[in-house]
Amino acid sequence: MKFWRFCLSVLVFVLVSNALIVITTTILHEMGHLFVGILYGCRGKIIFLDTETLATYSQLICEETNIFISIGSFIFTIPFALLFLLLKPPERNFFKIIFGLSIFSGSLDISEAFGLPFLFYIPYIIGFIIICYGECILIDNVIKRYKSI
Repeated sequence: MKFWRFCLSVLVFVLVSNALIVITTTILHEMGHLFVGILYGCRGKIIFLDTETLATYSQLICEETNIFISIGSFIFTIPFALLFLLLKPPERNFFKIIFGLSIFSGSLDISEAFGLPFLFYIPYIIGFIIICYGECILIDNVIKRYKSI
């Protein structure tokens, strides 16, 4: 019985923390676009869930496009990730997951900013690898923490 309680504790911690990370990082990603857009004189709003496309996006009306609006998604997500470096493991590993998710979710923004469609794949793959690495280290640290209790 102890084994199953242990497994359930690890599973719940990892699932709940990952859900919160994805939701928070997505909101901060879109807020970054909106914030930079407003700085450049755009008007807009954030769509957190478009039920037709099941996507989130920032809907901006600008007089001209700007590279900084495209890469503005990092203005809040990277500092948010850096905050987790102040914590001890396993929570410190959220940095890797959030940082990877920032790169992963910003891959389309990066390719659009530079006008190079093939550039999408590089940050997409790098972000995915960082997320996977962060998840493995997180799970390992969570298991070590719960074993010591």
